[in-house]
Amino acid sequence: MAKSRLTKLQMNTLVELMSNDPKLSAGKFSENFTRKIAKARWEEIAIELNSLPGCEKSGDKWKKVWQDTIAKNKAATIKNHINGTGGGPATNLEMSKAQMDSIPLMSQVAMSGHLNSLDTSVTFNCVKPAEQTASYIYNGNAETTEEGMNSEQSMKKQSASEKLSDSNKAAWNMVDLASKKLNIKSNYYDQKLILLQQKNDIHKNIHTLLETYVQKKTRSRERKIRRSRDRGSKDVENDEVEEVPVTKSRDKDHESERKRKQRSCSRDRESKKDRKESDHHRRDKSKDRRDEHYRDNSERDDKIHTKQEPVDEYDNSYDNYYNDEYDNDYNSPHDDYDPYLVKNEEPDEENAYGSRYSNNAI
Repeated sequence: MAKSRLTKLQMNTLVELMSNDPKLSAGKFSENFTRKIAKARWEEIAIELNSLPGCEKSGDKWKKVWQDTIAKNKAATIKNHINGTGGGPATNLEMSKAQMDSIPLMSQVAMSGHLNSLDTSVTFNCVKPAEQTASYIYNGNAETTEEGMNSEQSMKKQSASEKLSDSNKAAWNMVDLASKKLNIKSNYYDQKLILLQQKNDIHKNIHTLLETYVQKKTRSRERKIRRSRDRGSKDVENDEVEEVPVTKSRDKDHESERKRKQRSCSRDRESKKDRKESDHHRRDKSKDRRDEHYRDNSERDDKIHTKQEPVDEYDNSYDNYYNDEYDNDYNSPHDDYDPYLVKNEEPDEENAYGSRYSNNAI
């Protein structure tokens, strides 16, 4: 930066800019006016003042110029002279228009100082930024540009007030989300309570139905047991009703199984009855056949044991036995006897008249 003196134009512009920015001139920071905002404002003032003819300074330097302005010292000297005692000549100090305009912007402490305080010597050790020359090569042609290391770049950073407002917004959003979550949970639990109440009612109805079902089946079983006792049946165990199913979903299966068993038991009883009838019929038929056989055997025995009339040995019929004219198929009283039939008969059985016959009857 070129070294030169401060011009009146720059001083008047500085006073005007400070009068337009009371927060910056007061130097008090808050959540809406932070140090970063003040520093950025001083950089803007430095850019505007450096564009005017005169000296060029950074934002911190222009801030120091404002703090160390001559108007402050002159005003303090004039005030001390007025408040002094012993008379004497008037002061010869005169203030320019810019200095007079800057006095209202300064606080009384800046001009008169703190009461009951000792003077302190303050020294400022400012480090001058080094200058650096950077070289750039483009398409083989070397170009040299001068660029300061601490060159100011227009970078937008979030201020503390913006961060605070963002954090407040985020907090309110979290509060809204929490309230919505609580509402959703409350609705969920309300609906859950309603569903649980309905479930309890359904269970009560199921319990009532099962009790009714058990009572009906118990009465039905008792009636069947009484009937079976009256009939003298031995199939009471097959007719007993099974236990009531635990769940309603298995009720139909148990009912169908019970009906199937009942049908099976009824079929068994019918088949047993049919077998009994067939056995009786078979026994009756066998008895009839046996009686008929006994009658046939008794008749044959009577024929066999019948006394034969004596044959005259001088009968002419015997003489002609071997004659051609005589029939050789003479029917003797013994022709009805069939030895094969007698051998195949069951021995030692009673005939129709209570007597026994044997194969050796002849």
